[in-house]
Amino acid sequence: MTQKTISLSEEAYSKLKKSKKKNESFSKTILRILGKQDNSDIMSLAGAFNENSEEWEKIEKILYKNRIDESDLDTEEIEE
Repeated sequence: MTQKTISLSEEAYSKLKKSKKKNESFSKTILRILGKQDNSDIMSLAGAFNENSEEWEKIEKILYKNRIDESDLDTEEIEE
């Protein structure tokens, strides 16, 4: 297995060390943490707004307002 040496600030090292599980290498810790950040799966967003429906309602209003505003535009104005 190829190895690479990296430099970390004291703060980064401290946080990494705290995240490290017993009997887990730093490499495995980094891979575990980075694996959690895979946002390419849309299902990872399921239920994101369940806890704060007011926030979602604000977002919906903005989205619908933008749709209405865009549909009111004259397409000739856009092309010019």
